[in-house]
Amino acid sequence: MLAVGPAWTIAFNAFSFVVMAGAVVAVRRSFRPHGDAGSVRERLTAGARAMRTTPGCWHALVMLALLNCMMVPFMGLVPIYVQGSYDGGTGMVGLVASAQGVGAIIGGIAISFLAQRYDRSTLVVGTVATASTLLIAYAAAPSLPVLVAVIFVLGGAWSSLFITLSAVVQRDAPPASRGRVMSLMQATFGITYGVGLLFIGAIGDLINLHVAFATGAVIGVSGFWLLTLRARNWRAAIDGVAAPAELQLATS
Repeated sequence: MLAVGPAWTIAFNAFSFVVMAGAVVAVRRSFRPHGDAGSVRERLTAGARAMRTTPGCWHALVMLALLNCMMVPFMGLVPIYVQGSYDGGTGMVGLVASAQGVGAIIGGIAISFLAQRYDRSTLVVGTVATASTLLIAYAAAPSLPVLVAVIFVLGGAWSSLFITLSAVVQRDAPPASRGRVMSLMQATFGITYGVGLLFIGAIGDLINLHVAFATGAVIGVSGFWLLTLRARNWRAAIDGVAAPAELQLATS
């Protein structure tokens, strides 16, 4: 965007979808859906039931929904934050967004190595603590250079957390319902992100985005802590080491 302008940037992005479509067409294996017959609504209901009754999927989904709603809106609000709080122009907005993206790529690579040494639950705790701390640092960044450095690491922390939890969902989803379970996860992800943007943005309008991001971090980590207290066997569910009957999430 900085070098060729927004028009060419959008064109390059569109071309990447063409390449992806070509890759899909090149896959010669035919797709044969399996699972219970029924209407779309019945299939989605069956997928939701499979997710709810599979401990690893359910715990991971609840955590993802909470953290995605409270913490991830910092990504969508980068332009407003940089321009309104730091008087940055279009170029600086691009730099901050790029730093987040590069950090996310590196974080995704790093977590694949860490997953070979640590339990999934340990990685979740570590990435939640890291991401919430960094989000507060992002909210309190005194200058643009510090902001760029913080969002670089923050992007990696959130990417690591998302990969860890979404991998748990994919790992534990019943084979016959895996596609529906993953679709429901992505739908939940999109809905909670939109709600989070509205919530954090409203706080930003009422006060400022510094307070809004810090509030999201506090609510996110506090909610995660309460979830871990409410579901005592959440670690076993995330690590996939216990029987489903022992891992039901407590409900009111």
